[in-house]
Amino acid sequence: MNDRTAPPSALDVPVTQCVFNDSVGIVQGPVEVGEAVFNRLHRSLSGIQAISQILAANGTAEESNNQEPLNGFLVGGLTDAIQMLSVFSIDAMERLIDRRNSTECGGAHG
Repeated sequence: MNDRTAPPSALDVPVTQCVFNDSVGIVQGPVEVGEAVFNRLHRSLSGIQAISQILAANGTAEESNNQEPLNGFLVGGLTDAIQMLSVFSIDAMERLIDRRNSTECGGAHG
């Protein structure tokens, strides 16, 4: 049974072959992450989670007559903080993937 239209299985693809597929995700296969980068990403995501919980509680406070909501400057500052933490995290992950791709495929993807 020789079906040339069937895609290769994961076992058929050599480890050194890079696959960059935007429709599925930004990476296929393992990416090595150093301790410092991993810790920074973890702190960044923890910060996003904490700020999101504060903003969610603030939304509840705005709808309640018993609680004082945060003022607009604080809400704006917290929203900016989430934006910057997410930009940092995405950039750090993309740099890891680019570094991995450049060492495995000589920088060719796309």
